[in-house]
Formats: sequence, C-alpha cells, structure tokens
Amino acid sequence: MFSHSENTMRLTPELEITRQLSTFVNSRQELLIANARFVGSREFCALEGFSERVLSQVNHLTQALSLTEQEQALARDITDAVAALSR
Repeated sequence: MFSHSENTMRLTPELEITRQLSTFVNSRQELLIANARFVGSREFCALEGFSERVLSQVNHLTQALSLTEQEQALARDITDAVAALSR
C-alpha cells in the first residue's frame, strides 16, 4: 500500500505551467482547435525543450486569434512563468 506522501504528485513549476496552458487552450473551442492544428505541424514538432514548445504555443495562439482580457492575462502568466524557469 502506498503512503499518502508517495501517492501525491509534487507540484513542479513545469507541471503548474502545463496546468495553466491546458486551462488556456481548453477555455474556448477556437483555441483548442488552433492549438491542435499547431501542435500537429512540422514547425511545432521540430521544436525542442519544454519552454520553447510552451512559448511557441502561447505565441501562436495569441497571434492567430483575438483573445479576451482573461485569456490575455493567462497567456501573460504562462509566459512569465516560463521566463521564471530560466532565472
């Protein structure tokens, strides 16, 4: 039997960024479809590294669609969190 501490996932910065990205992408069908098309592209598949992939997704979506204020704020939060990884 697993103890409680072994059964809980440690919240890493990368996991939190992934959660934020998922919230952003899944907030609206247009974002979900645009993201699915982008992550299936050769351009995205050629990218290496977590930060580069996340930033390219956010940049693509912010350029491809008009975002609500809430979506813009979440995109900024994700970008800031990725930037903090390299500090």
